[in-house]
Amino acid sequence: MKGLKDKIQNLKIRASWGKVGNNNMSPDDDKGNYDYLATYNKINYSFNNASATGLAVTKIGNPLLVWESSTLANIGIEATALNGRLNVELDVYDKKTEDILTTPPIPLTAGTAAAPTQNTANMSNKGIEVSLGWKDKVGEFSYLVSGNFAYNYNRVTNYRGNLSEGYVTDATGARVYSSNIGQVSSGGDTRIIDGRIMNEYYLLTPHKGSGAYKNSDGTVNINGGPKDGMIRTPADLDWVNSMIAAGYKFQPVGTVGKGQLYYGDLIYSDVNGDGIYGNSFDKQFANVSTEPKYTFGLNLAASYKGFDFSMLWAASTGMNYLYNQAGINNTVTRLGTGIGTNIADNSYYYNEANPGDPANRINGSLPRLKWLSDSQSNIASTFWLYNASYLKLKNVQLGYTFAQGLIQKIGLSKLRVYVSGENLFMVTNYPGLDPEAGINLSYPTMKQFAAGLMATF
Repeated sequence: MKGLKDKIQNLKIRASWGKVGNNNMSPDDDKGNYDYLATYNKINYSFNNASATGLAVTKIGNPLLVWESSTLANIGIEATALNGRLNVELDVYDKKTEDILTTPPIPLTAGTAAAPTQNTANMSNKGIEVSLGWKDKVGEFSYLVSGNFAYNYNRVTNYRGNLSEGYVTDATGARVYSSNIGQVSSGGDTRIIDGRIMNEYYLLTPHKGSGAYKNSDGTVNINGGPKDGMIRTPADLDWVNSMIAAGYKFQPVGTVGKGQLYYGDLIYSDVNGDGIYGNSFDKQFANVSTEPKYTFGLNLAASYKGFDFSMLWAASTGMNYLYNQAGINNTVTRLGTGIGTNIADNSYYYNEANPGDPANRINGSLPRLKWLSDSQSNIASTFWLYNASYLKLKNVQLGYTFAQGLIQKIGLSKLRVYVSGENLFMVTNYPGLDPEAGINLSYPTMKQFAAGLMATF
C-alpha cells in the first residue's frame, strides 16, 4: 500500500443524486403558473340579432396537472497520480425527465378552446464524461496536456403511444397502407416520438436504383433507375416514363416535363412499397438530430523561461443539420438572390437539344437550377442532410513575461505582452457558416486577432 500511495496522491469516489421541478413552458416566467385552471376571456356573440359580450373558456384547465421533474444520478472517480503530474476524472450520469409539460391536440368536438396543458412525456439522457490531464517540467520547460470527452445517449421514453405502420384491410376489403405517425408524434421534419431521439429527423430518402432499367422479360425494373436518385441521362428519364406507364407514381411532382419532373431532378424511394415514390409514407427516421453525440476538447500549454504558449481545440461529432440555404446550396433562383460558386460550379445541367454541349454537367452534385420555386428537389430529404461534425482551433496565445530585474527599474512588479487569435482554423464538411454555432446562424463567426500588455504595479 505504501508503494501505491507514493504513486497515487489523491483518489476520490463521489456520487450524487438530485431532483428538481419545473412548471414553466414559456420564456415568460409569469405564464403557465395557473394552467391547472381554465382560462376565461371576453368574446362577442349574437343575441336577439344584436352583438353581445360574454365570458367563455379559451383554454381548458387540467386539475390533475403536476410539475415536470428531472432526476439526476451521478457517480464519478477523481484521481491524482505520479506526484501530481497525472489527473483523471470520470463521471457517469443518468438523467430522467418525467411528466414533461406539453399541450397535445384535442378533438375538434371539444370546441374552440385551446388544449389543456398535460403531463404527457418522459425523456432519458445517459452519458459519460472523461477528463485527462498531464503536466510536467523538464528543466526550464514546463508543459501541460489536458483533454476531455463526453458522450450522451438520448431517448424519448414515453410520449403519445407506439408507432404503428403497415398494410391493413379497409372496410371495402382493399389492402391499404396505414400509419398513426400523426397521432403518436409531433413536429415536421424533426419529430418527437416514443422510443427515438428527441427531435430526430424524419425525411424522404433519394431513390437508390440499381442502374438497370429493364428486367430480362423486357418489363420495367422497379428497383432500377438512377443510382443516386437524380435523373441524369435520357435512359433515366425513359425509366421514369416507363414506370408511370406501368402504373407507378412519383411525388411530390408526378408529371414529366421541363417545368415539372425532368432532367436534374431528384426522385425518392418507395419505402413502404405502395407504388408511389416520395409520398408521406416514404419518410423515415434518420437516426440523427442536431444534438452532438460526442464532444471533445484539447488544451495544450507550455512555457520556457519568459515565453508561454497555449492552444485550445474543440470538436463535436454525431450531429446532422438539414441545410438548404438560398445562395449557398439551394438551386432555386430569383431576383435579388445571388448564386454562390458552389451552385454555379456543381448544379446539374443538360442541353437535350445538344447532348455534346461542352457546358453540359450531367454529373453535377446539386439539382438543376429552377426559377422561383421547386417542389420536387429542394424539399426536405436526406439529400440536404449534412454531417455537421467539426474540429476547430478556438484559441491560440503566445506571450512573453519580462524578467523582474528589468521591469522593477520602471516601478513594475510584472509585465507581460501577448498576441492571440480566436476561431483560426476549422475542419468540417458542413457547407453552412459554423456548425458549432448551430443551424440557424445568419452571421459568420469571425476570426479575431488581439495583442495586449498586462502590467502589475
